[in-house]
Amino acid sequence: MMRIFLRRWWIALISCGISAGIVYACAGGWGEEYGVSNFAPETFVSKSYSPFFYSENYYYQVGYDDNQNTRFNDANVAEWSAYLGQKISSLQLRYLLEKSSVGEIDSAVLFYNRSAQSLPDRLQPFEVFLSKKDEKVSDFLRYLLLAKMCEKFAVNEISNAWDYDASKKNAKKFDATNINKELKIWFEKSTDIFMKERYWFQWVRSAYFNESPQDAIRIFDQYEKTMPRNTIYYRTLSYTAGAYYQLKNYSKANYYFSRVYDECDALKPSAHFSFHPQEEADWKATLSLCKTVNEKVTLWQMLGVYYGDEKEAIAQIYKLDPKSDKLDLLLARAVNKYEQKFGRGGDVYANYSTNTSANASNNSLKNLVMQIADAGNTGKPWAWYMSAGYLNFLDSLYDPANLYYAKAEKNLPSDELDRAQLKLLKFLNKIGGAKHIDAQLEDDILSDMNWMNGLGAKQVTDLRYYDALAWLKQTISSKYK
Repeated sequence: MMRIFLRRWWIALISCGISAGIVYACAGGWGEEYGVSNFAPETFVSKSYSPFFYSENYYYQVGYDDNQNTRFNDANVAEWSAYLGQKISSLQLRYLLEKSSVGEIDSAVLFYNRSAQSLPDRLQPFEVFLSKKDEKVSDFLRYLLLAKMCEKFAVNEISNAWDYDASKKNAKKFDATNINKELKIWFEKSTDIFMKERYWFQWVRSAYFNESPQDAIRIFDQYEKTMPRNTIYYRTLSYTAGAYYQLKNYSKANYYFSRVYDECDALKPSAHFSFHPQEEADWKATLSLCKTVNEKVTLWQMLGVYYGDEKEAIAQIYKLDPKSDKLDLLLARAVNKYEQKFGRGGDVYANYSTNTSANASNNSLKNLVMQIADAGNTGKPWAWYMSAGYLNFLDSLYDPANLYYAKAEKNLPSDELDRAQLKLLKFLNKIGGAKHIDAQLEDDILSDMNWMNGLGAKQVTDLRYYDALAWLKQTISSKYK
């Protein structure tokens, strides 16, 4: 009775449940950008690294990092609103910061200082200009006027705006002599660090575009120790890194880009894209600039993503700091890349299989992951056990996979995604290792099959199970035969 029920249930699952998965995965006709996968990096990798998950695009769920001119708009509005004590509504502040013209702000400055009789039509509803004069509003308008002038040379609609080499080549020649004088004057006059840092940022950026790389570096170096470590600081550091790149000092440029990457999540993709390892001598020189182990680890992680070999980067970081969370991203990328070897032909749903001999596979990744997993001294041992088990499964080594999954289960976090991921991998391994489907196995897997069927209605966020359903359909069918 059980076998008859289970076969009927599976036919229903094949005809109904799997179709929803295929439609979702093939939306747009190209499939998921991560290719064939049952292994979600979100399980154990920090969300801040999500743009660097394995993808057929350059950056995962991002494509190319092309929002350079708008990336900080929301943060900019929030920061100025707090500085001004909410004296200007967010809607009006956004207009002033993002859409107003130089002429409008110039007129507003004159009107606010009682040097003009009227405001531009668009600014007349702004009550702040009619209120009692406030020193912070006055400082804001003065700064905004200079910032708007700087947009003429600093805001470029080009495809690689975050690549400072490209952006400088595409910028029109601009005489910023007077602007730079004003920026320097108001930087030196300002006593409020909020204003001072912003003048410093504009000054360094203007020097980069309009003077020389040496000038940008000099201004940065002269004052950087007095500046708070926030987004403005790392944006300024990015231009300084670009200045070193202009000077062909690649080791210093890459070192500065690595600091931006590590310390400012909002600029991670930009810093990584601008990071360009050159010759071996330059790479060694960059490593020699590092002041801490974490800085060296960061460089190896950046090198391992796109530019180098994840395995080498994992090995180097593990030697430096076995508990570093920067290992997580590289481990997930390496496993996701390894999965792609087993999606053969154009139709992964029909052809995804693990019938590939371990001898034909590149064992170096699996051996490295197993070695680190066996040591048990990483920050997330369960993630390494799970990865080692899955790599063994992909090589049709089901017994070693079971042993690693059992170890993972002992210290797995209680998070829903973590537990769902391990459950999925164990189910795949159980079916993969079965010689044939008998009554005992049917009883054993019924709860797992019911669980998978329920995933269509109650999804576990980020769990990748569509390819697993397709593989289970094919494998159970062949084993029934």
